[in-house]
Amino acid sequence: MDGEEVASGYDPTIKAPGDELPGTMAKSPRPLPANLTKALSSALAQQIVSGKIDSFNQQGQILSADELAKYPAIQQSVAQLMSAGDQLFAPETIDAIRIKTTPDNSATSIQNYAKAAANAIPITDSSDEETEASMFLSAINNNDFSKLDLYLKDYQIAYRKLQEITVPDDLVNLHKEQLNIFSSIIRIYEAIKNSGDDPLKTNLALQKYQELSTQFGNWMQKLGQFIDAHQ
Repeated sequence: MDGEEVASGYDPTIKAPGDELPGTMAKSPRPLPANLTKALSSALAQQIVSGKIDSFNQQGQILSADELAKYPAIQQSVAQLMSAGDQLFAPETIDAIRIKTTPDNSATSIQNYAKAAANAIPITDSSDEETEASMFLSAINNNDFSKLDLYLKDYQIAYRKLQEITVPDDLVNLHKEQLNIFSSIIRIYEAIKNSGDDPLKTNLALQKYQELSTQFGNWMQKLGQFIDAHQ
């Protein structure tokens, strides 16, 4: 993590805030460690070595999870990493210039866009009743990510297709929202694939997926309302 901080313009020997290296343009937001689980483990180890956290309780026993949770330093470290979901799974930056737009906001143009957007959405096997959330848990528990890989590929293809759609000017914001949702979902899938290496990041990915599922449902509702209003 120290190397990542230096490369990003921060001095790891100085406590934030005020740890920007002189003569540099520090990145904002502060970059996250590549592996959250290892970063948390390292932070806790440093707290123990520095004497800020005891290794044993008064009975000479290794501290339990409940006892460890009472330490403010641990609470702060966990809170910082657990609040990182938005940054971790932030969508790819959209270059507005690359979005193909048309000033034609007629009902026909809007319906054509809606059809193209719907066709880009991945359609799972109709005979497969397993939800994505269940599929995630099954993949993690069985250490078998073959099905997850298929879904991930579908989302990656869908994202590319969405970038090629011609968008009526009045629908550009909704189009960007759909791109952002799919971009974040792709990052979530990639994090879940690496659950064995970084279980903390995977936990954040599962939480973020629930948020995005709700957001996608709201997006579909807004698109439907827009179409109804322009028939």
